[in-house]
Amino acid sequence: MNRRQLTYFVTVFDSKSMKDAAQSLMISPQGLSKTIIALENELGRKLFERSNNGMTPTAYGRKFKLHAQKVLRAYEEIEQDMALNNENKEIFNVVSTYDFICLLNIDFIQRFYEQNPGVQLNLVEMTDRPAIEKLARNEVELAILPSPLDTTLFTGEKIFSARHCLIINNSNPLSQKEFIQYSDLTGQPLALKGREYVMYSGNINRFLSQGVNPSVFMETSSDSLIADLAEKNLAIGVSLDYVAEADPRPNTTISLFADETCCRTLYLAQPIHSVLSKTASSFKELIKDYFNELE
Repeated sequence: MNRRQLTYFVTVFDSKSMKDAAQSLMISPQGLSKTIIALENELGRKLFERSNNGMTPTAYGRKFKLHAQKVLRAYEEIEQDMALNNENKEIFNVVSTYDFICLLNIDFIQRFYEQNPGVQLNLVEMTDRPAIEKLARNEVELAILPSPLDTTLFTGEKIFSARHCLIINNSNPLSQKEFIQYSDLTGQPLALKGREYVMYSGNINRFLSQGVNPSVFMETSSDSLIADLAEKNLAIGVSLDYVAEADPRPNTTISLFADETCCRTLYLAQPIHSVLSKTASSFKELIKDYFNELE
């Protein structure tokens, strides 16, 4: 879960109306509903009872609000600390490929600030190629980059790996299969991350190596749009397991490729032969410890 989900939950809790909460948050009721459902699925508990009279919190929902408020207050305290004497702070910039920051939680941020007083962390997500270029130009000391890593330019340590998956509309017979062969997708329209991502060429080459010419319906940088297209049965979405599972759609099934090598590995990378600053070294050790604890 993340700050946005918790903020949406508390807003719905206080207003007891999906429509009123959506207006307050300036988003669509449908988008807000999907976020709440995703949060309930992650927790494995219902947070609200839905009726024509609105949203009534469950006993678990009332208890969960107390925890949500504590976490949101912690976010606010961090922002306030960052705002104080900001002109005297060192700005530590790290770039990462998309879908990485959602893997971090408030504990990681708190640890970083505890170990690096007087430093403001600026962690920015972008598509793969701009992130690679920024690190190659030494505009940042560290970057979270996907494999394969160019070892003529960078050195890096593996920190996380995830399987590619398929988001399939339930009306498609392929949704009944837990594992999908490349050949199963012959002629099937696909929605996937575009060619600004390193994984695009890797995924396409996997199809071609199996004698399958993939039918690309759409390239995009939006995971939500990929899931939307699958939900409307306009395409089969190609995503990452943890990304798809964080935003489940009621009319779709998430299936894995039968090819276990069809995965995306992330590296904490730095320019080759570079010497890291004290802050960068601290960030590096914190990231390694954080993901080691997740295993």
